[in-house]
Amino acid sequence: MNGVSARVMVLAMLTMVVAGPLAAREFTDVEGRTLEAELVGVQGDNARLELPNGRTVAVPLARLSEPDREFVERWRAANPDLRLQISSTKERKDRTGDSARTRERWVYRITVTNRSQETVPAGLKVRYGQFVDFNDRMARASERRGIARFHYAEIELPEIPPLESVTVETQPMRVESVNRVTREATRTVTERWSENLAGLNVDVMHGLRVVESYSYGSYERYGTEQPRRD
Repeated sequence: MNGVSARVMVLAMLTMVVAGPLAAREFTDVEGRTLEAELVGVQGDNARLELPNGRTVAVPLARLSEPDREFVERWRAANPDLRLQISSTKERKDRTGDSARTRERWVYRITVTNRSQETVPAGLKVRYGQFVDFNDRMARASERRGIARFHYAEIELPEIPPLESVTVETQPMRVESVNRVTREATRTVTERWSENLAGLNVDVMHGLRVVESYSYGSYERYGTEQPRRD
């Protein structure tokens, strides 16, 4: 393929939405020389190209033709270098009640850290599910523990500079604790049960791609959902 044909091919490829490594194509440098390779990554000012023999080379962007540089930048925008770390903490927002019955609201604070040397673009989504469990100490053993409430939501992340972190907060979840004895005309009713914000699942999404996942606690140990009465 001559230089003119290679440039026509480059311009045609630039009209496509680029995501993920591509099949081998011809790249042209500023001196008109061509190289058949597959774009597999971008690091700093270098494009990482995989040759037909499997060897990977780093080519300075400044050495590529203008259409190829535009192609690489489109690829970089669609495939940012996303190396993330996720962690979480729990925080109590408020508490009301007395020794017989308390009500609290708790949240998870989810921290996303950019472990790469490039800025993570704004717009990634944190999709999370959190749940409250309960422990009814007066129930039969088979019915003692279960899930009280689930909540699922999505939060959009801001831009994250290299080696920095952002923290987002989940929706507050209500938890209660009851420890009381009620004497009625014909019987005495004892209630001893408690709830706890006990689990969190997180996926960080770039479009439809799951970039990183994180979980705390386990849904499976409780079996099916058993909504708690108020």
